[in-house]
Amino acid sequence: CKLGVSIDFESFPDEGRCSNTKYNVDTDHARLIWERHGSRWLASYDVIITSDTAPIARVFLEHVHHHWTHKAGKRIIIWVCNRFDYHHIQDTPVGTASEATTQSHFPEPEFYALYARAANGSLGTQVSVLAYNAFETYYASFKGMHIHEPVLRP
Repeated sequence: CKLGVSIDFESFPDEGRCSNTKYNVDTDHARLIWERHGSRWLASYDVIITSDTAPIARVFLEHVHHHWTHKAGKRIIIWVCNRFDYHHIQDTPVGTASEATTQSHFPEPEFYALYARAANGSLGTQVSVLAYNAFETYYASFKGMHIHEPVLRP
């Protein structure tokens, strides 16, 4: 390309999760995905942009301070397009124990705290959080995450 930029797209790995519950990225799921893919991602990319489903950025947010803070030019951009705490509930019969566990497990308080730190800059200057529209900014602030970057429309 004329700009000297290479762009890749990767689907988010399910790593054994059923259908859309792969986007319910709790701490254990983030660690598993990082252990299986993190070193390759670190070696392959200078900028990682997550969009549409913001919870997948947790994989990077929980590891950025250990791996990227000292590397110049490495960036993580979280583009919030569909409620930053978007999640799925597994298809289980109403009233079963697994339904209650799934509903209460994600997003957990640590998730909200991590994303608030990402938005307020305490994870470092290499992390940016942007919203697709003004409602995403409003919704995030209602949940304790204050997005300070301007809205970025496609």
